[in-house]
Amino acid sequence: MTQALADKTWTSNKINSELGLKANISSLSTVSTTGSYTDLIDQPTLATVANSGDYNDLLNKPTVDGSETVVTAGSNVTVTGSGTTGSPYVVNAAGSRRGLTGIVVWLMV
Repeated sequence: MTQALADKTWTSNKINSELGLKANISSLSTVSTTGSYTDLIDQPTLATVANSGDYNDLLNKPTVDGSETVVTAGSNVTVTGSGTTGSPYVVNAAGSRRGLTGIVVWLMV
């Protein structure tokens, strides 16, 4: 593709002026040229779980004793299942409201 250079002519003065605006590599921090996280100054302190991804490395974990989620049947409503992956809660609503019978509710902690 060819462009007309009439309004895009760069003189040596213009080129030198633009080059003078660039950062000199000697003034850049090491991480800007290596891209390595280990070269980053003032790295944040991360919790162990940030690197391990292990749930057991979490601090202040919630207590999971099975009492967190309770689904209770009501008027014209039945609830079956234990709320686990293998036995999800199934909520059945009797009556004239269409589309409510057999709703599977996944409530997991």
